[in-house]
Amino acid sequence: MTNNLTMQELLEQQEQEFNQVKAGQTITGKISKITNDEVVVELNYGFDGVIKNEELKYFHLQTYSYT
Repeated sequence: MTNNLTMQELLEQQEQEFNQVKAGQTITGKISKITNDEVVVELNYGFDGVIKNEELKYFHLQTYSYT
């Protein structure tokens, strides 16, 4: 089945899907790039998520104890 949507319709559909994501909600994605400063995650909403390494370091330190 071919879906012949215009670019505007695709953008509106993408925005509607992304607006369903709420703060604190866990979503999955695929890591597409890792640099010294950030991790880029491909989300299923047509957007990329960017996580600064400082946030990951903070989470790591808060989650695990070093004994």
